Amino acid sequence: MKTMKTMTKVSLAVLLLLIAVVGYLAYSYFKVPAQHEKEAFINTKIYTVDSKQPWAEAMVVEGDNIIFVGSSTDAEEYIDKNTKVHNLKGKMILPGFIDSHAHPTIAAALSDIVQVDPSMKKADVLETLKQHANKNKDLPVIIAMGYDLLVFGNDKPTAADLDKVDSERPIFILDEGGHTAWVNSKALEVGGINKDTPDPIPGAHYFVRDSNGNPTGLLMESQAYNPLLKKLSVVTEDTVVSGGESLFPVISQLGITTMYDAGMMGLENEGFEGLSQLEKKDLLPFRISGSYMVQSPTVVPTAVESLKKLQEKYDSELVDVNTMKIHYDGTIEGKTAAMEQPYSDGSNGHVLFPVDELKSFVTQIDEAGFNTHIHAIGDKALNNSLEAFEYLQSNKGNTPTRKSIGHVQIYSDQAIERLTNLKDVVVQTTPIWATPSEGTLDTLGEERYEKQMLLNSVDRAGVPLSFGSDFPASAFFAGANPFNNMAVGLTRQDVWSEDKDVLPPVEEKISLETLIKGYTINGAYQLGLEEKVGSIEVGKKADFIVLDDNLFELNPEELLKAKVLKTYMNGNLVFERGLKARLTEYMVF
Repeated sequence: MKTMKTMTKVSLAVLLLLIAVVGYLAYSYFKVPAQHEKEAFINTKIYTVDSKQPWAEAMVVEGDNIIFVGSSTDAEEYIDKNTKVHNLKGKMILPGFIDSHAHPTIAAALSDIVQVDPSMKKADVLETLKQHANKNKDLPVIIAMGYDLLVFGNDKPTAADLDKVDSERPIFILDEGGHTAWVNSKALEVGGINKDTPDPIPGAHYFVRDSNGNPTGLLMESQAYNPLLKKLSVVTEDTVVSGGESLFPVISQLGITTMYDAGMMGLENEGFEGLSQLEKKDLLPFRISGSYMVQSPTVVPTAVESLKKLQEKYDSELVDVNTMKIHYDGTIEGKTAAMEQPYSDGSNGHVLFPVDELKSFVTQIDEAGFNTHIHAIGDKALNNSLEAFEYLQSNKGNTPTRKSIGHVQIYSDQAIERLTNLKDVVVQTTPIWATPSEGTLDTLGEERYEKQMLLNSVDRAGVPLSFGSDFPASAFFAGANPFNNMAVGLTRQDVWSEDKDVLPPVEEKISLETLIKGYTINGAYQLGLEEKVGSIEVGKKADFIVLDDNLFELNPEELLKAKVLKTYMNGNLVFERGLKARLTEYMVF
């Protein structure tokens, strides 16, 4: 699923060039006023997301911790001559947003890619790529992202199509969700992909072939395209660092202070080293809770040991690794999400491995003390995930590790009852996906179409919901913006379109309170960080944002225009709205 908002097709390289023209370098985002040991914020409206004290009008921060939350009058006893006092005159403060499922590290490494609008037909995508290729003759590889197979319909993408754009250089395009890749003949040659190349995981991760068995240029799921991506050498420690310097400040502009990196596609060494370098340079403006990503059954026997090694090596204030990400099925768009019944054309997706193996693996992860996050979009993948967690609970009880199911799009009939009985499993998803789509309706049929994104039912059942973007999927920064997700969560409409159809069932709209919890304390709970961040409470880290408007006084259309004025992480001002922020909004939001 994705938003239908038309995106500006500009790479971050172009954005940074424009910033430089007006006299700003990428790192100028971090040139902020001198930090004060103690700062007080008074005459404000603080929505704390603390059930014991939902609202306050003042807070005091000392170093990186919150030391007071309450009234402006009571805050006075914490203020001395060395305290920087901010009179916010009624502006709103929220906890910093937590994106509970994203891929910021890979996004940084690929920050110069061409952004393709998901609503484009194949011919439009090819024209966009041709213009880019002609303007960038020196690029060794042409990389893009954003096409939607459902929009292409029966006009299937092939290597021959891309050969007309450029046959001398490899062309590699990820789809909007990052689950399929469309490549040209040169890329197939570089990857050694031909008629005799076996499918990595038959039926689940495979090469689309013609009637003679030759790969057509469409690679389905990560194990079909990851080896090629590595050979193209576009994700390195250096590209993570250089891309992060330009990309990550924009994340702070959205008010995000913590991100769960839900997988680096087998490039963990390059990715975590790059993040470590950014942190050492004081150029990492948010926390990253990382994971080891399982995309193939072959790595399961060594996965826990691999995660242990990553955790031992990367355990700093801003970067930690404590979650096993299981990439258990695919997407509806690629028809690789695992369904209990076939898609309308008779095809179906597959789970990564049988449910008994999943039960054993989840138990192994839990016994090692790690969190588990399972990608499950189809109802079969969801049912298997629930069975695995039920098995764990029946044998081990409610253990302290965190269990979450990512993306959850299609619900089976008993899924919410089973989630309720489990009690501690987090349902993670992206609210901006809850928009009508004719392509999805055709693919699923009406009955299953109306079992999508049952967020209000989950919330009413007392099951924790957390929200994230899957960035750079979900239409890049449009999907990464929490305010956009809130507007869609409130309406189940494509809020940018004149067509105001609602994704059924209409009663699955959710409240702003639920949306804010999903972007703050519930995300913290998913990551095991709820004692540290996720709400504004005494003793927690000073991760918070300042807004010009009270979100509770805005309608959905106004929410789309909401802006973060300041973002603080660990008590440090990492973003302040100014000219460069407005330029960024104009170019990429």
